Amino acid sequence: MKVALEKLDKNRVKLDVTVDEGVVAKAYDRAYRAVAARVNIPGFRRGKAPRNLVELRVGREYLKEEALDRILQESYPAAIDEAKIDPIDRPEVDVVEFEEGKPLHFTASVEVKPEVALGQYKGLDIRLEKPDIKEEEVAKELEALQFRQAQLVTVDQPAEMGSFVVLDFDGFMDGRPFAGGKAEGQLVELGSHTFIPGFEEGAVGAKAGEERDINVTFPADYRATELAGKDATFKVKVREVKRRELPALDDEFAKGLGAKGLDDLKESIRRRLQFAAESEARRKYNEAVIEKVSANATVEVPEAMVNQRIDQLVHDLEHRLEDQKMDLEKYLQYTNQTMDAMREQFRPSALGGVKNDLVLEAVAKAEGLTAEESDVNLEIARLSQLYGRSPDDIRKLFADRERLDALKESITLQKAVRFLTRVETDPKAVEPSETASENPPPAE
Repeated sequence: MKVALEKLDKNRVKLDVTVDEGVVAKAYDRAYRAVAARVNIPGFRRGKAPRNLVELRVGREYLKEEALDRILQESYPAAIDEAKIDPIDRPEVDVVEFEEGKPLHFTASVEVKPEVALGQYKGLDIRLEKPDIKEEEVAKELEALQFRQAQLVTVDQPAEMGSFVVLDFDGFMDGRPFAGGKAEGQLVELGSHTFIPGFEEGAVGAKAGEERDINVTFPADYRATELAGKDATFKVKVREVKRRELPALDDEFAKGLGAKGLDDLKESIRRRLQFAAESEARRKYNEAVIEKVSANATVEVPEAMVNQRIDQLVHDLEHRLEDQKMDLEKYLQYTNQTMDAMREQFRPSALGGVKNDLVLEAVAKAEGLTAEESDVNLEIARLSQLYGRSPDDIRKLFADRERLDALKESITLQKAVRFLTRVETDPKAVEPSETASENPPPAE
């Protein structure tokens, strides 16, 4: 196969490819066998009919198209490798000459990744901060644990803000009950602002067994439009009044959470907070370094890559919505926007993400960073552990070239990030522990 590369405008190139007649002959033979196995010809078993009868049945042009598809599927990727280009979109293929017994001659015009002019990417004046966990932070987290372990106890006293009340209620509008306005045994924390304005305030001072009417006005932007902005009356009966009872912060409390004692619990909290703070500091540092390196570089980001990234962001949103039992169409209706408007909102993020990736690739190339076979094996082992599947199962997912290339590209980008964020930029900068992202202290 012969391949010639011609640069067109901007990031577009054209491949001029000639495929040997021997390859063409083999493609025709494979095409004939494939078609013969799919058609019924009287007097012959499938796949056993002579080629001339197969051609009569399906037409010579059909067989020719089948052979051409097979050659292009193999020769185009090979031409890309030989020309050492990185296409970002589907090619426009023009068949110049294709006849059995002759070489195939075709051209393929395609947009490729742009060249990146790197600016300064070493010795950046960016500091990795060392978080310092204060005693107040540990105390606040300890109080939160105490709060979560609290119990509700029934009290014989009037409800006040902060109390919990168990209620039965019926809602009426213009003297008639309305849908969704009735409940029995509803637990309400007064002051939590869980209910519409005025409802919780109207229960203050009530005692167990008391009945009262609570008048409210639904907010103008209430989600049920038929109720929005309208007055309503709730007939309420108080079953119980409760208050939150906090456990004592002592060794017994700590042991109930798996610690040896209160001091041990505090130290565990401190380690967990330190880990979280270091991880966040590292994330911000990495982000700042990448943004600075990207800002120092010059590259013309292709629109095709931006649109592909937007497609991925929309796809990710659809998956998140599925987890919430909602589809994209309903989400667009709920947020009162069109698909085009949402895609435009994604554009700045997509543009920045594509540029960052292109710059990281350029750094990897400049520093000779590549995804080795050992790196791929490590990543497959990590994914195997993460998803609870065997390494062989994970490896099968990356059996085709496109997925494997994407995996290698991801690994290469990660290497570039690690390279950039481990460059010594400030003698006072502090590296978080090597295990910070792998072995966090257990949550209480």
